Amino acid sequence: MEGAAEEAAKAILDLSVDGSSSETTSKKCSKKELKMKQREEEKKRKEEEKAKLAAAVSSSKVQKPMAGDDEDMDPTQYFENRVKYLAAQKAAGKNPYPHKFFVTLSILEYIKKYGALSNGDHLEDVTVSLAGRIMSKRSSSSKLFFYDLHGDGAKVQVMADARSSDMDEAEFSRFHSGVKRGDIVGVTGFPEIEMMEQFMLKIQAFRVQRENEDKMVWTASRSGVFSVKSLYSTLELGGSALFPYVGIWRVYVPPKVAFFTWEASWGKILTLNQLQRRGYSLANRCFLCLAEAKTVDHLLLHCVMTRALWNLLFSLFGVEWVLSSIVKEALLGWHGAFVGKIRKKAWQMTPLCIFWSVWKERYLLAFRNEVLSLQRLKHSLYVICGHGLGCL
Repeated sequence: MEGAAEEAAKAILDLSVDGSSSETTSKKCSKKELKMKQREEEKKRKEEEKAKLAAAVSSSKVQKPMAGDDEDMDPTQYFENRVKYLAAQKAAGKNPYPHKFFVTLSILEYIKKYGALSNGDHLEDVTVSLAGRIMSKRSSSSKLFFYDLHGDGAKVQVMADARSSDMDEAEFSRFHSGVKRGDIVGVTGFPEIEMMEQFMLKIQAFRVQRENEDKMVWTASRSGVFSVKSLYSTLELGGSALFPYVGIWRVYVPPKVAFFTWEASWGKILTLNQLQRRGYSLANRCFLCLAEAKTVDHLLLHCVMTRALWNLLFSLFGVEWVLSSIVKEALLGWHGAFVGKIRKKAWQMTPLCIFWSVWKERYLLAFRNEVLSLQRLKHSLYVICGHGLGCL
């Protein structure tokens, strides 16, 4: 009996253990299913949000600029928008081109007749009527519109100002908001040359730095601070404030070439006119061209033979240049930002090389009885420029 009782108790114990184990397994399964369900819901929610975002982006792309933003459309979009607009006008029972418009002048005739007006002229006693197609529309506000009217191969700008209109402000704004690029219109008004739009466009290109306080700067000194020395240099005729020291001392040429250019800029090189000033009775004639009086500016800038070197320089750099009348002004105006960063140093040194080559040729003609050779002159220029470029 006791053995049977023990076996029964053991069986009951095993049964309870199996029940507890199955319950634990079911709990684990339910947690796993719950996590999977939560993940699926989260994934579904993210997909819905992504679909909504894609729909919003696509709708924003479909909704291209409307009538007021015609300038931002490409030709295809503009054509489609234009066709839809005309169809909507006709469907509403409106004629997009309701009547003929009487014109007093064509746009080309208007430009020929009134194109010579000065800035700010207003001929309010003259009334003209023009017709053409609107190719551009801009607005400064709801009370001021600008149109580019094209016709007969010419263009004229039309300004519509609410202050000079017969409509009230609300009607004026509503009317001009309905005017589209591409419309054929007729306008009546008076001729004027108005600089307002050009002025507005110009000042819009500047940004005021409001975080900086205004301050006074003395431009005649590098530090911006006033000094008696800088004032004296400015007032002195030919002072340092107007001297091309950058174009002489900061270029890659031999020191003797820079020093010679410094003397030439002051007009102090020993030419025949300088000797005449010192009391020598000499016939003043250029050794190179044998035609003009020999002066510093003629010899280095305007002589026919020297001009051949200048023309060679301009052709090599592909520029058109007008030389100043004197050496100092030529150096002051010699800037090379347009030739590019790589060729700028060569451009800056070449005038000094031309000066030195011409001066050496003049020496050979005057004191060595050599015969003028343009080929030798060009070769001398190449050698000096090559020496300078080799130092870069």
